[in-house]
Amino acid sequence: MINWKDGGWTGSLNRLARKEVRNQIRSNPTARRSRYSASLKFLLGFFSIGTFGRYIKYYIAVYLGFVISEVAISLYFPHWLPGISKAIWSRELSQQLSGLSSHFITAQVGVLGVISLALALVTILAQRERSSTDVRLYYFESCAFGVIASSVALLAVMCAQLVWPGQLVLDYFNVGIELQVFELSIAGIHLVWLLVNLTGLAHFIATTLEFVQHSSRERMRERYTAHVVLPKVFLNRIREHLYASASNGVFGDASNKSGQPSVMFGFDIGAPNLVEIETDFSSQVVLSDLRVVLLHWALRNWEKRCQKASSNNSNHQTDFFDQGPVIWFTPRLEVPLQGRVEWCCRRGGIPLNRFEKFLIQRAFRFRRKSEDE
Repeated sequence: MINWKDGGWTGSLNRLARKEVRNQIRSNPTARRSRYSASLKFLLGFFSIGTFGRYIKYYIAVYLGFVISEVAISLYFPHWLPGISKAIWSRELSQQLSGLSSHFITAQVGVLGVISLALALVTILAQRERSSTDVRLYYFESCAFGVIASSVALLAVMCAQLVWPGQLVLDYFNVGIELQVFELSIAGIHLVWLLVNLTGLAHFIATTLEFVQHSSRERMRERYTAHVVLPKVFLNRIREHLYASASNGVFGDASNKSGQPSVMFGFDIGAPNLVEIETDFSSQVVLSDLRVVLLHWALRNWEKRCQKASSNNSNHQTDFFDQGPVIWFTPRLEVPLQGRVEWCCRRGGIPLNRFEKFLIQRAFRFRRKSEDE
């Protein structure tokens, strides 16, 4: 019996599957022997953000948070500011911050130059050996794409911050503060970001030098297979199994009796049927997660109403070859859907009410299909 509450209070299928994968990886001797260090996990996690746009988006969110905080303090909490003269913190510090940004920009340009050369050399080496798998392995282990995206994003950010646009707007509306505490905080974020990028560059260079050695490449393959490839395979298989098993235990032992409701996932048993939920997807989407606890709440409530309606109707006729009312959900995990899709259908029983439909729509989580899938 699957304990769906292990997937959180909503019974997330993905969360439960990932927990099972982690347990299997921990018990695997190869995975334990070739595990990633904590520092490497941090780098892989930071640079897995991946795209230039995401880094910019996260930075803008943080920057706006600082701007809003500065406005709130200047308007509502001015007594929080220490009594230090404006001249010390404004004119001299602005010059120092501008010079600091110029040094940051120079460092980032150098990082991009080194990475581009190393990428070209390793790609040529791997292509000569006709191993596209090794190219993917190298890109992942070296965090190449993440380091490039992060470095370009920081370079763009620091070029824009040479004029401190947020502070110019605040000064224009005369809502800024005299102390440049927030400017220092933003400069500190730039510095930490630059240090992380330089650490990523050091890791990139070390990985590049190791990659040209056959023994080191074999260790990378083993680690990549144990911690990246196999977990993905396990996760997909476990998710498929859990999705197929989501109908177990919905209606308890009574679901095996004649005339009792039943539920199916990933199938369309065809007409005659009544459409309960349909959605018009403007772009391709896939079913990415199922929150089983929410779905079970809705279906059990529907079951009780079906039984009550059946007991009140003495002339009630059993549907679907004496198997009782059936409700089914046609989406399959990671299978693209687009256009008008009738994904929740019913045969027999009574219609779903608004509350039940609401829970079912919250239980099925769709996401837009990415271009590289």
